[in-house]
Amino acid sequence: KGQVLRHFTSPAVDYALGDATVAYKSKLTKFQRHILYLRPSGFLIIDDLEAPTESTFTWCLHAEQQMQLRPDKQEVVVTRGNARCLVKFLVPQGLKLEQTDQFTPPSVRKLANEWHTTATTTEKTKQMRFITFIRPAPLSEPEADLEVKAQFANDLLLVAWGTTPKPGGIMTAWLGRGGFNASVIGPWTTGAVASVIDGRYLNLKDAQSEFQL
Repeated sequence: KGQVLRHFTSPAVDYALGDATVAYKSKLTKFQRHILYLRPSGFLIIDDLEAPTESTFTWCLHAEQQMQLRPDKQEVVVTRGNARCLVKFLVPQGLKLEQTDQFTPPSVRKLANEWHTTATTTEKTKQMRFITFIRPAPLSEPEADLEVKAQFANDLLLVAWGTTPKPGGIMTAWLGRGGFNASVIGPWTTGAVASVIDGRYLNLKDAQSEFQL
């Protein structure tokens, strides 16, 4: 159960805001997820969570094959076939990364083993925000090109991903509790610039066109 509260698509950035609070019944009083698809090779996920009592919070990741954990960088790498995906936890810091091939709770059906990674906060609080960047790429792409750099302070986020001339970009976002504003420059190969105001308004400029949504 849940609701899609806002969404739009564009040649540079797609955006959606969903509310999944009802799916967690009494365990959470708020679960809203912002997802930005930063074309062509980046996803930014922002989870705003609230619990009725002080709690730890866990972000879960599932894969058919064992994942590579990099706790010092708060990164997880998933590889399958000729592709891999970097998952980087930008906020909060100090997460505890763990991996198991067991279902929790155990499945009542006979299922093939899968791998499950959890990123858990170490201090209890009623409110939590996870900011996660996901970067898929072909296995042939040098691993150095997957690097994601980020800074976050006073609700202001700066993220840079990819390398020139590879597709990538730079994003700045204000993530105050009252709204969601962002500006994205990318991919560098087109020089597109997109702006999001409170998750509702898009202004896109590139070498060929300019439009507002």
